[in-house]
Amino acid sequence: MVIFFIITLGFYGLWWMHQVNKQVAAGTDENFSPLMRTIGLLIPIINLYFLWKFSMSSEAVVDQMASWSTMRRHLVDCLDAEKEPRTAGTDWERESVDIARRQLVEKVNDALSSYETKGEIAGATGADVSVQVQLSCPECPTRRSLTDAIAVGYVCRDHLGNIRGTE
Repeated sequence: MVIFFIITLGFYGLWWMHQVNKQVAAGTDENFSPLMRTIGLLIPIINLYFLWKFSMSSEAVVDQMASWSTMRRHLVDCLDAEKEPRTAGTDWERESVDIARRQLVEKVNDALSSYETKGEIAGATGADVSVQVQLSCPECPTRRSLTDAIAVGYVCRDHLGNIRGTE
């Protein structure tokens, strides 16, 4: 796109913006001329107004889009169709927990730095921060690490049936 912009001395950018304005006009209830909006981009100061209007129109397009849950509900309820479940080819759950751990460690390190700056915890920035996810049984004080729960397949052996609904 950059090469076309340079070769056409900027006209490709105008053409592209005009095409986008036409699509936005078709996708919203707004009544505007895509050509006038595109020409308005050439006029200093006024182009800021047209860019603002474009951003507002883009929000309208997003608001009118159907959500994934609406599409799925339509697929299942109206068309009596069902998507075949796919087996996960990745370990996304573990990756999500690892990302959350890293973010938590980063936030704690930021807070520790602040505590040290305020003089509330001496040497706080040199401390090692580790995060272990603990799962608690909702019916008793049993706690198990996430790693152990994955390995054994449950949080609490005594209340396994209650939690799974197989009581």
